[in-house]
Amino acid sequence: MFNLNIDEYSNSELEELFGLSGVHYSNETLKQSYLRSSNQVNQTALSKGFTSQTKKNTTLFLEKVYNILNSNIKETQSIAQPANPTIFSNTNFPVIKPLTNMPNPKEMMETPNASVSKIITIDSRFRDDGSTPASNFGISFKETFNRVNSIEIQNLFTPDVIMMISNGLGNNFFNLTIGNETKTIIVPNWKQSTFDEPSYTKYIYYLRKVKKEINKHGGLFQRVSFIPEEIVNEEIFDIFHSDINNPMFASNPDLMVSNLVLVFDANGINSPGTISIDFGKTIDNKEDSNTIKRKLGNIFGYRKEKYQQNITANSYNTIVSDGPFDLNAIRYGYLVLDDYQSNGDSKVYSNDITYDGCKQLPASSGKILSKLDFSRNSSGAGMDRYTAVPRNYQGSVNINKFQVSIIDEFGRVMEFNNSDWSITLILNSNK
Repeated sequence: MFNLNIDEYSNSELEELFGLSGVHYSNETLKQSYLRSSNQVNQTALSKGFTSQTKKNTTLFLEKVYNILNSNIKETQSIAQPANPTIFSNTNFPVIKPLTNMPNPKEMMETPNASVSKIITIDSRFRDDGSTPASNFGISFKETFNRVNSIEIQNLFTPDVIMMISNGLGNNFFNLTIGNETKTIIVPNWKQSTFDEPSYTKYIYYLRKVKKEINKHGGLFQRVSFIPEEIVNEEIFDIFHSDINNPMFASNPDLMVSNLVLVFDANGINSPGTISIDFGKTIDNKEDSNTIKRKLGNIFGYRKEKYQQNITANSYNTIVSDGPFDLNAIRYGYLVLDDYQSNGDSKVYSNDITYDGCKQLPASSGKILSKLDFSRNSSGAGMDRYTAVPRNYQGSVNINKFQVSIIDEFGRVMEFNNSDWSITLILNSNK
């Protein structure tokens, strides 16, 4: 068992523990040595020979050593190395062994396996250029982190707001044709708080805003609405109908997973022919090679590019979606961390996407550091928000800047409506 009785050690032996024996050192140097030793202890994995209680006792011992040396720092003198010094074990934390022949701790710390870890925070508030988006920016550090052999994410604090529907995402429109007349319908933006769950009230509120945008085109287009199927089944075909506010709807969990219905009210008019809705075209009604999965139709539950049917006069004509209406469109994203290095390994894979944020980096480049969870069941920060493994380098590298992006599953830079976010990284380096 290790001897952690601090009264049995001389001042020089305590200095040797922090690698300070025989040198003049400042308070700051002492503090850094203490923090380095303490960090090595905290990062050492538990084992049969190194229990949680042993870790706790060792940490307390180091704190006592620091306090003693700190109080005597003005009297610190160059002291020769003792014959039987304190050592760093091969588990990279300091231990005090019985009086036997032991190697010099400084020699142990300078072995190739010795390492030091530094914690850095990447905060979008402190990006190099404040005019760049909070989801795609460069950040530089005054210090260069040398001999880095691996990087890992330790903590994530998500932005307050994520845009789900917007012009920038290219999913805020569809083309609607009634008879021979086609209109491009621009729907309102939709943002979702990362801390709030979607609700029935929000869904109805948004569909009413969509209806108002459709009405702006006048004529027969004013007869078009989108309504949840559960409500249509109750023969309610007006999104502004007062009964929609009935608690029986608001408390019905099925409405949160309901399909959506496009309703065309042809009561009192002759049939104009056909009605079609096209989610696949561009905003100017041209052919688009982008997948329907990234379009508004997918959010509304329509899985095909185009739907068309004949209009029957004096009735409600409906086109039902294939899947549920879900405004929580972006469930996850990827943290792309370009470290300006070329020898990092690749452990987080996505589909074959293009990183808009980090400029045409291939999906196998190793620049994805983590997969981020934006589902409605996650809290704002902590381990439930990300999945990651360390990025190891084939040899050590020097780092002093990053290009940081958060992209969705299609490679689009996500939009946070100017809300900020941060991550904590651990940089492990050779000493």
